[in-house]
Amino acid sequence: MTKWNKREIALSITAIVLFVATLVFTIIQPLSALAIPPVLYAIAKLIQAIRGDGGKGTPA
Repeated sequence: MTKWNKREIALSITAIVLFVATLVFTIIQPLSALAIPPVLYAIAKLIQAIRGDGGKGTPA
């Protein structure tokens, strides 16, 4: 096992992240038809909470 340089580490991390993202997307894809409306609602609520606008703002 040779000592890794920063470039190799960065490439490895990128590859792992892409792999995990692809895996998650593949798993979620069949469920997305059922899950999209609640997820969008939850995301909208989360954004409102982060912005702190008290639930006002553009309706989804």
